[in-house]
Amino acid sequence: MEIEQRILTLSRQHYYKKSVVGTLSISTMQVCNTLEPLLGNRKGFPVPLIPPGDYSLRFNRDGGMNEHYKRALPQVHRGMIEIHPVAGHSLLYFHIGNYVKETKGCILVGSAIPKADEDGLLLTNSAIAYGFLYAFLAYSLCDISKIQLRIIDNPSNIKINPTTKNDASA
Repeated sequence: MEIEQRILTLSRQHYYKKSVVGTLSISTMQVCNTLEPLLGNRKGFPVPLIPPGDYSLRFNRDGGMNEHYKRALPQVHRGMIEIHPVAGHSLLYFHIGNYVKETKGCILVGSAIPKADEDGLLLTNSAIAYGFLYAFLAYSLCDISKIQLRIIDNPSNIKINPTTKNDASA
């Protein structure tokens, strides 16, 4: 039986002092917005934890977040969707969250980013977006499909928030 490959694309678009906002698409359909933490700046450019590139997605049933999600989503949870391999890091997932401070490197998903506060951007409707994304990914992974995550910095759409250039990191 031939394994079908599906591609999920994360297009990073707006960089802020502590985070980067993007869109996640399956084929040409936008599924949700994303929110990721930044490591800091390198030579004046913001640096996300997960570099642009192609990654595999797989179930991870061992990480600590599994118990929480099993209780929260008992009917559908089959394991956390892990992004791998990411050099020097492990246990990087898609998950629910509203603020960048709620992740140490994982990708938060939601459907809107209406405003910023002192801690960064607010991602709303995260549980709804996660439920939709998880259902698609879990079904695909159980259906003998290989899913590739392609992360791109979209140069034509990148807008760096003015507060980013004041961050004095690496």
